[in-house]
Amino acid sequence: MGGGFLDRVGIAPSEQYTVREAEAMRKVSQSVVRNPEGYQVSLPFGSDARPNTNYRNAVAHLESLQTKFRKDREYFDQYQGVIDKYLEAGFISEVKEPKIEGYYMPHFGIKKDSRTTPLRIVFNASAKSKGHKSLNECLIPGPNLVKVAYHLLIKFRLNEYAMLADISKAFHLVLLDPRNAKYTRFLWREVAGRAFTFAFRVVVFGITASPFLLQQVLNCHFEKEGRPD
Repeated sequence: MGGGFLDRVGIAPSEQYTVREAEAMRKVSQSVVRNPEGYQVSLPFGSDARPNTNYRNAVAHLESLQTKFRKDREYFDQYQGVIDKYLEAGFISEVKEPKIEGYYMPHFGIKKDSRTTPLRIVFNASAKSKGHKSLNECLIPGPNLVKVAYHLLIKFRLNEYAMLADISKAFHLVLLDPRNAKYTRFLWREVAGRAFTFAFRVVVFGITASPFLLQQVLNCHFEKEGRPD
């Protein structure tokens, strides 16, 4: 398969990174630390710019969600169940002294045909107030992981045995630097109950840089523990 074809489909040798991509890799790899709970990493901001607070927009979105809950109690119960699991697992923590500063991710639920996970909550880090940047716009998404796809597929065929794994929950195993918590907030309100402000303690699936962060943490782990053949 010729190099010209690979270039056209976006696949290039892994060392061919742009200056911005290489800088993102350096920043993230330097931020990876290990603590008793696992690996911790920082969000890769592209500059000193940070997303402006979108608190009022998040409140309006939550009120719209509340209207759906009042019409569909099962939907609310499933949603509340996911929030409770997040709390129990330590993925999120309540902001005890909530302030309107920080970035708030609107969210919605997607129902699934599954007994174990009938609903998945999607967090939107691309939401923004008029005239301001979203969280995703302030982050470096990292290199295009498609670049190494060809090489991984070839390597996959070289050995007699291969292992497959579902890593969909791997994002929840990577901790975020606590200083980034103010940019991973979201609002929640029980039906006819009090309002809550939560912040994620782990990498959020929905942030544009999340796959890149996971990749860098895995690279760090393999370098320390030994890379699989």
